[in-house]
Amino acid sequence: MNVCWVLSQDIPEGFVKHEVLTSVGPIWGPLSKWREYQSDNTVCYDLREAKQMINRAFHAVTHFYVPKDQYIDLGRPVGVRLFEGEFKDNAVANKEDIILMNLVSSLNDIVLMLGFDLTPVNKDLDPVEQRFEKAYRHNIKTIIKDNPNTQFVLVNYENELAENFEGLENLTIDTVESVVDLLI
Repeated sequence: MNVCWVLSQDIPEGFVKHEVLTSVGPIWGPLSKWREYQSDNTVCYDLREAKQMINRAFHAVTHFYVPKDQYIDLGRPVGVRLFEGEFKDNAVANKEDIILMNLVSSLNDIVLMLGFDLTPVNKDLDPVEQRFEKAYRHNIKTIIKDNPNTQFVLVNYENELAENFEGLENLTIDTVESVVDLLI
C-alpha cells in the first residue's frame, strides 16, 4: 500500500514534526515549505524560483518537479523532474497544491493532506479573491472525485468543509495520532 503526505502552501509553521511525517511515508510539498519540512518531493511552479534552486543544485537533495514547458528555459537540467499540464484559468489560489495533488493521486492508495483550507469561501472577500478561492476548491474536489480508488485524508482538519466536499466517499478527516497509529 502506497501512502504519502501532501503539504499545502498554507500549512502553518510547526504544524507537525518532520520525524512524524517520515515515519509514515514520503512527503510531497511546495518549495516554500521545504526548509521546515524537508519534503522528499518538491514542486516549484515559478520559473524564477526554479532557476535559483537549480543553480544551487537543489535537485540533489529532493526530487525537484518543474513544469515541462520551462525545461528549456531552465537550461535542460539533469535530474530535475517534469510535470505536464497547465492552468486554463490563472485565477486559482495555491497552484502548487493542485499540482501536488495531481502528481500523488494516481501513485498512492492513501493521500494524507496537511494544511489544506477546504472551508466555505468567505463571502466578505473581494470578488476576485473569491474567484481564486472557489477555483482552488473546485480543482481539489475534482482531483478527489476523479480518483475514487485513492483515499484522501484531511489530517488535523478542524474547520467546516465547503458544501462541494460533502458526499465524497474517498475523503475523510482524521488526526495525526490516529494516522500514525494505523499506518506504522
